[in-house]
Amino acid sequence: MQWRGFGRSTSTEVDALIKKFPALKAGDKISYEEIAKVANSEKGTSRFNAVAGAWRKRLDVEFNIVLKAISNEGFVVMANASRIGHSAKGVKHGLRKIDRSSRLAARTDDDGLTESERKIKDHLARIGASLITLSQVESKKLSYVLREVQKKID
Repeated sequence: MQWRGFGRSTSTEVDALIKKFPALKAGDKISYEEIAKVANSEKGTSRFNAVAGAWRKRLDVEFNIVLKAISNEGFVVMANASRIGHSAKGVKHGLRKIDRSSRLAARTDDDGLTESERKIKDHLARIGASLITLSQVESKKLSYVLREVQKKID
């Protein structure tokens, strides 16, 4: 990771964490205390949060390892099945946000908007409607496939 020049670099602590936990696999748990000891910062401080965030990002980007926070305990390495559930939840939240935002654009009066602002407004409304429609159609296809798979299992 390239340091952007704000504050202190976290690369030394992140490198130490990667060295301390070299072979993480699904289900492994790392406590906040272990991280704080290696990172040489107290749990709950801004520095701890910056180091932990940079470590999680590097694990994700460079090693395809995703850590899930466990409240007041630490982190656990997510298994593939839990990663899919996590991803589905994120997409669902994203679609809701897109839906709300595109509806806001669609409800906005054209009065006082320039031509380019009207084009942007219409574009946002169309994109939102298209994505919502697409997600509903694909969702129906997926539920059909799941029913067919379930029939074969039964």
